[in-house]
Amino acid sequence: MKPSEQVERHHDALIVGLGAAGCWAAHCLTARGMDVLALDAGKRLTPDDLPQDLPPASLASRAFASHRRIQSRSVSFHPKLSHLYVDDRANPYDTRGGDPFLWIRGRQVGGRLHTWARMALRLSDRDLHAASADGRGADWPLDYADLAPFYDEVERFHGLRGHADGLAHLPDGVASESAALRPPAALFRESVTARWPGRAVIAPRVLLHDHHPIPAPLRTAEATGRLEFRAEAPAARILLDDRGERAVGIEYVDLPSGERHKVYADRIVLCASAIETVRLLLASEHPKHPAGLGNEHDLLGRYVLDHNFVVGAGTTGAPYHALEAECAPRTTDPLDLGADIDFYVPDFSDDLPDKDFVRGFGIQGRITPTSWGMGAFGEMLPQPDNRVTLSDRLDAAGLRTARIQVHRGPNEQRMIVAQKAAIRALADAADLKIRMPLPALLRGLLWKAIGPEVGVMHLGVAIHEAGGARMGSDPRHSVTDPHNRLWSVPNVLVTDGACFPSTGCQNPTLTIMAVTGRACATME
Repeated sequence: MKPSEQVERHHDALIVGLGAAGCWAAHCLTARGMDVLALDAGKRLTPDDLPQDLPPASLASRAFASHRRIQSRSVSFHPKLSHLYVDDRANPYDTRGGDPFLWIRGRQVGGRLHTWARMALRLSDRDLHAASADGRGADWPLDYADLAPFYDEVERFHGLRGHADGLAHLPDGVASESAALRPPAALFRESVTARWPGRAVIAPRVLLHDHHPIPAPLRTAEATGRLEFRAEAPAARILLDDRGERAVGIEYVDLPSGERHKVYADRIVLCASAIETVRLLLASEHPKHPAGLGNEHDLLGRYVLDHNFVVGAGTTGAPYHALEAECAPRTTDPLDLGADIDFYVPDFSDDLPDKDFVRGFGIQGRITPTSWGMGAFGEMLPQPDNRVTLSDRLDAAGLRTARIQVHRGPNEQRMIVAQKAAIRALADAADLKIRMPLPALLRGLLWKAIGPEVGVMHLGVAIHEAGGARMGSDPRHSVTDPHNRLWSVPNVLVTDGACFPSTGCQNPTLTIMAVTGRACATME
């Protein structure tokens, strides 16, 4: 395919990817008065793509989802919403040399915002500077005070349902709606705090549900008249000037026609998601950058991160059954996933008497008068051999795909033991019976599709992947500078999860948007 030679208008900024980071970048940059072009690999959705009333999906219907063999293993997958997840056959990737990694992706304008549970948890200075405390990995090149005003802006724009809990290691957000625990969750908290008085059980902090095919930040950006976006336009490579010192644009594939086009801008903001952004940088070779942009010190694609994801589920005891009449009906909107989170237990691992791992984990859960489920998300340590490289395989657009080589290390394995024990201990303290799903005779066999052992999920299923183009204060040890600019090509910015040096144990999406807002506010 030869790139189109049609004359393109020059833009102030060009955004690649319209998920959480890209939509927020479009909002921030157009608010600054910039003329912005955004590219997204997926389609623009319509209201018909987002049904609001669906019955729960059966295990069989999930297992036989056509062309979604990997995507159907996501905990949020529903066969009637399979169009919000990629076609695995058209979008292959490799994991040779690594542990199983289930890469859950959504290719549409809005990306995985449409299937996100909207848990909005801030990182603290303890998270941002964890490496200084334990000597593992690298600190973020900024402080909580640098991110706080941008957290505020995101929460005020979207609306946050939450409560001021006053926890030093989990800073409060700016809540527009108060949140209280439902009766079963309140009973759970009473039981937990009676056993461990210092252990917090708090209401979830969730961004308000916006049931619209175009995310709110993108709608505000469009309303300015300063945004143009092109759907079904996956980026193929970043274009540089002859000296290889500045980016001048993007070459992309127009999926309906199969033709390649070039678009031009003064600044490039990469928001394609951690793995896709790394893939694009690696694919953007140039005589001055033969190993890809930002890879002068062989750091691009390294230190890829995910969360340890451990789950437990079962039935409740008689005290919970008695609360049935006090519980309001739950939403039947299959995309209002935040409505199914009833409580959050912030990291308490430092209080474990026999802790033999570093960093920590938090636990979010759902509890009704008859059933419960918990998921423990634990921080993975950055390792240089946990990496993304280019595969020789091609996707449906003819682009080289990613090879994901990520292993859980000894620290992660020890943490998993503690996560499983913590869920068991919480269940025991609160009179909850563990009854993992799937028939007992088939449980071990069928679980292999989603995890290495019952209760432990494969990497990727948390959908919290990050790293690969980490930010830092020294070009010898990082890919971007403290303001998300590539050290070697400073008008290219990486603001999605690829820039994370570490993740904490919190859902990363709120921080992704805050980092993006900060980068856009300081963009030259």
